[in-house]
Amino acid sequence: MIDTPKILDVPAQLIAIIPITLARDKIQTVMGPGIHELAEHLKVQGIARTGPWFTHHLNRRRISNTWARVVPQAKELRGGQASHLR
Repeated sequence: MIDTPKILDVPAQLIAIIPITLARDKIQTVMGPGIHELAEHLKVQGIARTGPWFTHHLNRRRISNTWARVVPQAKELRGGQASHLR
């Protein structure tokens, strides 16, 4: 049996995000390299992850989608978002 859903109030988290728009059938070939790119930005700046990697659909279209590769982090990246570092 499924538990009754609950609404949780959780504190805000800093995240690093790299958005990408591409054909739906290409996502499996670019997601891994993008996550490694984001990891490198964190490593170079000495920033620790504070949670698991995740992805998020920013929009869904028939032919292409905009996805975000995201990781919670301990402090803000220099230069703002990782997407600004590309």
